[in-house]
Amino acid sequence: MDKKQVIAKDLESSVGDYAHAGVRAGLSIAPFVGGPLVEFFTMVIAPPLEKRRDEWLIEIFTCLKKIEKEIEEFKIENLKKNENFISTLFYATQIAMRTHQQVKLEALKNAVINSILTPTVDENLQLIYLNLVDRYTPWHLKLLQFFDISKKISDDEKRSNLVLSVTK
Repeated sequence: MDKKQVIAKDLESSVGDYAHAGVRAGLSIAPFVGGPLVEFFTMVIAPPLEKRRDEWLIEIFTCLKKIEKEIEEFKIENLKKNENFISTLFYATQIAMRTHQQVKLEALKNAVINSILTPTVDENLQLIYLNLVDRYTPWHLKLLQFFDISKKISDDEKRSNLVLSVTK
């Protein structure tokens, strides 16, 4: 069994599965339309969400394994103690499940990985960044990348003012 099969097997029967069952049960209560709503949810909504979640988590895990090979003192199992990483991962996962746009998914993945590699980054700025990725279009993100504003701004006050001006 290869790594992807092992990871896919580990992703079976999660909290999301229980939430899915809860939604199905709730939809089935609706008089007259309950059955069709459940079928619609089961056939149309749930499979793409599960696929997105699984692909996203496999991508993050693959990156973490790569980091573990490259950085001797880094161990994936230690991440369960890293509150900033866990919060960033959960928040980014919620956003990732709402989009198919590769530019956004790449930005979210980078935010999750950077929460490990640069632990000194202000958590508030991380949340602002994740919210911007969620809110903005891929064009916005490409423009910001093109101008590469972060290299031109060195102190935190200027960076905070820039973030505030961009979000208005």
